[in-house]
Amino acid sequence: MILRIAILGAVVALAYAGVGVASRRPGRSGLTVSPGITLIEGDGCHQCKLAKDRFEAAGVAFEALDLESAARQGLSTMTVPTVYVGSTDGALIMTRRGSSVLEDLEDIVEQATVRASK
Repeated sequence: MILRIAILGAVVALAYAGVGVASRRPGRSGLTVSPGITLIEGDGCHQCKLAKDRFEAAGVAFEALDLESAARQGLSTMTVPTVYVGSTDGALIMTRRGSSVLEDLEDIVEQATVRASK
């Protein structure tokens, strides 16, 4: 039992560290994403609806995926909303999850716009 808990803790720590690296060092995660903004949303998720509404109000193009569709594309996540910003060559530029999607909305839009114009 203790060994299982220790292993689970190690797996969670490694997964968390990987998420941090991908969001702090754009394009180095090895994950290929669609160019622009991809929003992964969950059923009945209030923050997901707010994020979609804010993207639409700002006139920002984005692709919305439910959890199942995202998983089929290799973009599985346990937190919604999750936003990936990808460059035109498919490199990951930025990842935001949960409430940070709404907090960093302007930065997300700016990164997607800057990368799209290059």
